Amino acid sequence: MQNIKRLLPSLKQLRNNSLVRDSLKLAASHFVMFFLPLIVTPILSRIYMPEHFGEWGVFSSTFYIISVILFLCYEYAIIKVEPEDYPNTVVLCFLVAFVIIASTIALFGIGMWLNIGFFVNFDYKLPLVVYLFITSFTKIFNYITNRFEMYWVMSTEYFISGLSQAVFRMLFGFLLLFENGLIAGTIFSQILCCFFYLIFLLKFFNADFFKHITFDGIKRIATENKKFPLYDTPSTLLSYAALNLPIIILSVFFGKSEIGCFSIIVQLLLLPMSLIGSAIGRVYFQQISANNQDSNIQRISLNVLKLTIWLAILPTLFLSCGGDKIVEIFLGERWTTAGSISLCLALWSIPTILTQPLLPIFRNKNCQESMFRYDGVYFFLGIGFLSLACAIKMNLFSCILCYAIGCFVAKLILLCKIIKITDVKVSSFLNKPVYFTYLFCFVVLTIRLYKLSYQ
Repeated sequence: MQNIKRLLPSLKQLRNNSLVRDSLKLAASHFVMFFLPLIVTPILSRIYMPEHFGEWGVFSSTFYIISVILFLCYEYAIIKVEPEDYPNTVVLCFLVAFVIIASTIALFGIGMWLNIGFFVNFDYKLPLVVYLFITSFTKIFNYITNRFEMYWVMSTEYFISGLSQAVFRMLFGFLLLFENGLIAGTIFSQILCCFFYLIFLLKFFNADFFKHITFDGIKRIATENKKFPLYDTPSTLLSYAALNLPIIILSVFFGKSEIGCFSIIVQLLLLPMSLIGSAIGRVYFQQISANNQDSNIQRISLNVLKLTIWLAILPTLFLSCGGDKIVEIFLGERWTTAGSISLCLALWSIPTILTQPLLPIFRNKNCQESMFRYDGVYFFLGIGFLSLACAIKMNLFSCILCYAIGCFVAKLILLCKIIKITDVKVSSFLNKPVYFTYLFCFVVLTIRLYKLSYQ
């Protein structure tokens, strides 16, 4: 009874924690959506061939690399600028997106004219342009709702996005209306989400909004927030390239079936981050922007680390303890190599999930140049290790493991920098239960990978 009484104040304190409360509010639908891929993925893996997932992997990797520079990172300014500057910032983002999409079309045209293999063999050029165009609206609407703390709208949009994508993909897989239903289903889902945002945001685009828009105002916002395109954009590009280029690189040396297995495993491993971690990151950015004092930033950052330190270990712990065999059963008989690939990537997922929600601290502290340097290390270690392994013709599993090790080292260096910036003590979140859980996980994973290397 005494233990329960001691626990109640802690639970009340946790409930009153604004970071936890707002993150849970934003992630409310995410908890439901966490189980949706677990239901839909084994259905899709039986409807579509691994080759279809390989095509989706190359398409999505190309899209994500372009999408991170779609606004030159000016979209972050939507949250932090003063109210009178907000309309000019939104217009600036739309103008930049138009230029980037036009440049993408020109780049593909030049690539095809020069007969460069990637551009010639890329089969989904028009869907890529459509997807970028719709995404430009959806992402800006997303940041507007975040600025006005409309977390329930964002949460509902995530729910609609996940559910509609699953429905469209299964529907197109059965009806065979498109060459690749995975790609078409994703685009249709994004269109639906864009219209959903419009329902709630049209009231913000009123006469008062447009009267504040001036050319000088747009130019001033671009100048005052120049660190976003100068440092955030190349930094984020390097980070996303390190995450998405492996699929493109592996597609040169291995078949679409292996690429499909790699692609689907990456998606599964990133579920904790994409469904829960992203919600934490968005609320974290909003809170440290609103409470911009060192003591508040330290407290909020510590709360994030206490959550993500457990969130980051769960996928690796699951796979190390035999979850790779469950993955193979989960996906079906066509996906026999997926389990081994998941084991090789298990190490990569830990620091990726752990650091991602905390990246806004670099923007808040106006030290984007530091994040740029660390993302450069992440890119060159991850892509460098992978390219070297492919060049000397190592097998698929060894290439992926080299990539995972390079990324793991780079992200640990980044984590140390984040801890230093936020002035959080390691002992305050790395307690004995966490330490022994990680130690156990690493020992078991090392043994499993050693056995895999001799298969």
